[in-house]
Amino acid sequence: MIVRTQPLVVLEYRGEVLAQRLVARAHISLGVLTEEVDQMPKSTRCLQRMTGPSAASQIASGSSRRPNADRVRGLAPAARSWLPRAVSAKALRTRADRVPFTARGRSLGTLAAVSTPWDARTYDRASGPQQEWALAVLERVAGRLPAGAKVLDVGCGTGRVTEALLELVSDGRVLAIDASQEMVDLAAERLGDRARVWRQDVLDLVLDEPVDVVVSTAALHWVADHDRLWQRLAAALRCGGILEIQCGGQGNIDSVREVIDAVAAESFPELAGWSPWVFAGPQETQARLEAAGFTSVRCWLEKRPTRPDDLAGFVRSSILPAHMARLAEERREPFAAAVLERVGEPLDYVRLNVSAIST
Repeated sequence: MIVRTQPLVVLEYRGEVLAQRLVARAHISLGVLTEEVDQMPKSTRCLQRMTGPSAASQIASGSSRRPNADRVRGLAPAARSWLPRAVSAKALRTRADRVPFTARGRSLGTLAAVSTPWDARTYDRASGPQQEWALAVLERVAGRLPAGAKVLDVGCGTGRVTEALLELVSDGRVLAIDASQEMVDLAAERLGDRARVWRQDVLDLVLDEPVDVVVSTAALHWVADHDRLWQRLAAALRCGGILEIQCGGQGNIDSVREVIDAVAAESFPELAGWSPWVFAGPQETQARLEAAGFTSVRCWLEKRPTRPDDLAGFVRSSILPAHMARLAEERREPFAAAVLERVGEPLDYVRLNVSAIST
C-alpha cells in the first residue's frame, strides 16, 4: 500500500471550523475464522502475551494517565463532541517505522468477495451522529492508557476516530483495520504514515504481537458471527488488555427496519427476510465475552434518538449499503428512495456498549 503524509485536516461542521472531528464507521464483513490461536490453550496464550503490567492492575493502583482523560472530559459542554485541540507536532511524527506488527489472514481476492461496497466520501460527510457516539468510547479509554500503548481500531472507516486516538496515544502506536477497501483508502489518505491502516476482516485477524487496547465504534453489528468475533478480539489483546466497544444493540433502528421490510415485501423480494446486522443484547453479549476469556465485563444499552443533518445521505451511506449491494444497479436508487419516503425522525438508535479486560 502506498500511503502519503497529509496535512492536518480542518473541517467545517454546523457553522464552526473544527479540527480532529470524531467520527465512527460502519462495516466489517463476515469471513472464515483462522483457527491457529483459538486452538492454543488460553493459559499458554496469556503467558506468551505478557508484555507489561495489566490494565486491571494499573486501574487498581491508580496509575492511569489522567492527562489523557482530562483532554476529553475537561471540555465545555458545547465542545464535547470534538477533541479540544489539533494534533500536536509530536503526534504528527512518522509512526509506521515504530509498528512492528504483521497480520495473517485471507487474501484480498477472497475478502473482496464478501465485502460490501461503501460510499466512503458520503459516509465521511454525513456521519455526524457517529462522531458524537464515539466520544463516549474515547472517554472510557483516555484515562486508562498505559505508557507507549499499542491500540487497535477495529472498523476504522474513514479514519476519524483513528485520528482522535492518535492524539490520545501520542507516545504509542495505532493500528486500524476495516473490511471495506473504500473506507481503508480514505483512512489511509487522511492518516498517511501516522498510523498503520490495512484492509482486514476481523474474523481473520491474527497479529504477530498483541495490543494493549482494542477500540471499535459503530461497526461490530455488521459482523455476523459474534461468538467468533469476541474470540478474535481476545486473541488480539495482551493479558490485562482493555476492550472498549460501542455498536448497534438490541432494538437498534427498529422503525427503520420495519420500513425496509415493508418496502422489500412490496417491491424488492430479493431482500425479503434478509438483514446484514446482528443487534445483540447485553446479557447474551456478556456471556459471549466471558466464554472468550474476558473478565470485568460490563454490557449496557443506551438509547440515542438521532436527527442527522443530511437524512438522505446518512440513510444511504450508514444504513442501506449492504441492502443496495444485493440489488441490481438499476434497482438500488428506487429502493433507497422508497425507504427514505417512509422513514421518520428521530431515527431510533440504540447503542450496545461493552467494557472488558482480557485475561
